[in-house]
Amino acid sequence: MESKAISEKVLEPMTEGAIPGEGPYGLEHSVVKLTIDSNSSPSKLRAGLYQACAALFFPFCGVSKEQLPAVSEEDGKDSVPSAFDYTTLQGGITNQLYKCTFDGKHPVLVRIYGAKTEEVIDRQRENFVVNILSAKRFAPSIYGRFDNGRLEQVLPGKSLSPDEMLLGNIVPKIGQRLALMHSLDIPLDKSPVMWTTLQGWLAKALAIRFDDNAEKASLLASIDLAKYQKEMEELKAKLLAEEAKYASKTPVVFAHNDLLSGNVMYDAPTEAVFFVDYEYGAYNYRAFDIANHFCECCGFDCDWNQFPNREQQFVFLRAYLAQTLKVDASKVTEEQLQALYLEIQPWILAPHLFWAFWGVVQSRYSPIDFDYLGYAKLRLDGYQMMKDKCLAFLSEN
Repeated sequence: MESKAISEKVLEPMTEGAIPGEGPYGLEHSVVKLTIDSNSSPSKLRAGLYQACAALFFPFCGVSKEQLPAVSEEDGKDSVPSAFDYTTLQGGITNQLYKCTFDGKHPVLVRIYGAKTEEVIDRQRENFVVNILSAKRFAPSIYGRFDNGRLEQVLPGKSLSPDEMLLGNIVPKIGQRLALMHSLDIPLDKSPVMWTTLQGWLAKALAIRFDDNAEKASLLASIDLAKYQKEMEELKAKLLAEEAKYASKTPVVFAHNDLLSGNVMYDAPTEAVFFVDYEYGAYNYRAFDIANHFCECCGFDCDWNQFPNREQQFVFLRAYLAQTLKVDASKVTEEQLQALYLEIQPWILAPHLFWAFWGVVQSRYSPIDFDYLGYAKLRLDGYQMMKDKCLAFLSEN
C-alpha cells in the first residue's frame, strides 16, 4: 500500500459529487508523536486535543505561533489557550469524535480511535483508503495524524438519524452517492472481504470469556455462537452457489460496508449527501453493501418495523441504477428495478451475522458505554425473523 505506486489516474479528483472545500487533498500528511486518552480527565483531554490541533492544523489557518503556546500540566494548571474550544460529537460506538475550534473559527474534526479497535479494524487499510478517497475528493480532507487518531475536514451539514434515512427527498441521494462510490477504482485487493471478515470475527468471538462478569457471561451463552457458526456456513454455501449459478449476479465493488445513519451527512442548503467513516471500506459484494444500508435504517435499537419496504427500496434502487447506468431516473425500467431488488434480498441476512459477531468482539474490548452484547442479540433475532423470507428469494432468481 505504498503511495508512490499509485497512478495519477487513480488520484484524479472527481468531477461529480466532489466534497466541497479547499483541501489539502493528497496522500502525504504530517504525523506527530502523540497519544490522546479520551477517558482521561477533562483538562488532559483538552490538552491533548489542543496539542494535536496546534501541531497539525491551526498554524495553517493563519493562527500565529504566539497564539499557540506549548501546554504544560505542571501543578495541575490548565495552560491551554482560552480561545481553544471543543465539543464532543455524539453517535459513534467505535471511535471518539470531537469538533475543535480556535477563537470560534477554524473548525476541525479530531478522531480518536477506540481502544482495541484493531481487533475489528485494519487501520493500515483504513488509512490507505481514506487517503485515496480524500485525494479523489470523495471523502473529507485529512490534515494530519497522531498515534491513535487523525484530524479531518468538518463537512457541512449534519449526520442523519435512522428515520431521516427514509425521507423521500434523501433516499434517492443516498442511492445515487452509493452508486458513485461503487464505481470507484481503488488500488486494493479486489477480493470480497465479507466471508474472511466474518470468519475472523467469529473466531475471536468464540474465544471470548467473561469470567469476571456473570451477567455478560450469561448473555453471551444465550447467544449460542456455535449455532450461528453453522448458520454462517450454510448461508455462505447458499449465496455462493447462487453467485456461481448466475455469473456476476452481484458484482464485487468498492463498498462502504458500514453505511449507518451516523455515517451519512446531509447538507440542507445544497441538498447534498456525503459519506464519512471508511473504517470498513473495502471490496465487497454490492448486494451486501445495499442490504446493510437497509438494515441500518432500523437503528441501533433494531426496530425492524422500520426496515424499508419494497416501495421504499425501489426509490433507492431507481436512483442507484440511474447513476450506475448514467441515465435519467425515469429511464430505469421495472425489469431492472426488480432484478436488483431480487439480487439484494437474500443478502439481507449477511449483515445481521456480520455485526452480531462484531458486537461480541467489541463487548470484550471496547471501553465505550454501549451494550454490544445486547446489540449482537438483537441482530441475531433479526436474522431469525427474516431468514425464511430472505432465503425464499433464492428460488425466485
